[in-house]
Amino acid sequence: MNATTSTSPIELGACDQIALIKREIAATATRPLERATTLPREAFLNPGFYQLESEAVLKAGWLALGHVSQLKEKGSYLAIELLNEPLLVIRGDDEQIRVLSRSCPHRGTDITHPCLGLPRSGKTKRFVCPYHAWSFGLQGELRVAPQMERAEGFNKQDWPLARFRSEVWEGFIFVNLDGKASPLAEQFSDFQTRIAAWGCAELELVYEREWPGAFNWKIMVENWSECYHHIGAHNKTLQSTWPAQNVIVAGEHPHFMHTELVYSDGAMSSIENGEKYYVFPPIPNLPLGGRVDFWIFLGYPCFLLAVLKDCVFWLRVIPNGVDSCTILTTILVPKHTTRLDNFAELKATMEQMFVGFHSEDMLINVAVQDGLKSSKAVIGRLSHIESPVWMFHRYLARQLASLA
Repeated sequence: MNATTSTSPIELGACDQIALIKREIAATATRPLERATTLPREAFLNPGFYQLESEAVLKAGWLALGHVSQLKEKGSYLAIELLNEPLLVIRGDDEQIRVLSRSCPHRGTDITHPCLGLPRSGKTKRFVCPYHAWSFGLQGELRVAPQMERAEGFNKQDWPLARFRSEVWEGFIFVNLDGKASPLAEQFSDFQTRIAAWGCAELELVYEREWPGAFNWKIMVENWSECYHHIGAHNKTLQSTWPAQNVIVAGEHPHFMHTELVYSDGAMSSIENGEKYYVFPPIPNLPLGGRVDFWIFLGYPCFLLAVLKDCVFWLRVIPNGVDSCTILTTILVPKHTTRLDNFAELKATMEQMFVGFHSEDMLINVAVQDGLKSSKAVIGRLSHIESPVWMFHRYLARQLASLA
């Protein structure tokens, strides 16, 4: 198959171009891995297509917002903007975690809008709308509505903050914005079996860093999914330890993908001589060992998780637009690790390594986004090592077909 140039936006109307992008993605999904191709560049550049996938892929899926260790106490909350929805993730008086809308049911004010300078996370006993001082409890119930006594038939219980469908899975808090997705316990049952030994619900989030991404959210997902780029982007960091050619990719699953990173011969020789390729004490009873101490997962559409011998990495992906997203990178460890006398030193070591290879990813993602803007950008070919990208494309095609 020869390289083909994507259709120029000037050549087609907006609706025709979106239909063409859908057809090209559908065609990509039908090809076997040996003939797999990249997506057309317009799938990363076209604002209309971004709106379409926001409905068919993102709002229709389960999106991870946080971890239970970030909301330990009653009244603990996170304020997050997701696909034009201002959200509150909060632990209520009943210890349950909910995802609520921040839009006041009175006049629509975002009750913790960033422009107001209010904290994006913290602990509170109530939320008060800054516009007219309507006050809401931790379950979203309206408690105080000043000067509403003359509003005929007005009852406070009828005007809570709206609630979004949410689930806590393995300690991670997910939201389904359109409310129609099948339960996570069904979608991720096999996923849960593979990571059960890590006890993610009992881990502590000990590090987080937010990265502004000047690139389409799918570029981040594709980058995370495949290890082919170790050869280039990570040639001085990851490639010598976990070479791209050694990667093992599990069989296709409709809701997630799983990749195992395999040590190089040189790394194995060093391990046999006593060198450690981990920072914190190993987590006991893990299904790791030998040449594999590093598993990578992608839960569709954009739940990025890596489980290692000593810790867990989770990346939150928040799409902001066709060429913008926000990435939160985090490290989670067992509680007993945080109580080590030298934990601060170990954490600093892990942070340096973690930031190092993520910096490489963020830079290369920007280069991909800008390179796709070229009129000469083509529909290219995928390596067999990029089979997770091919699987992701097939998932996208299934979701887009559901709109037909």
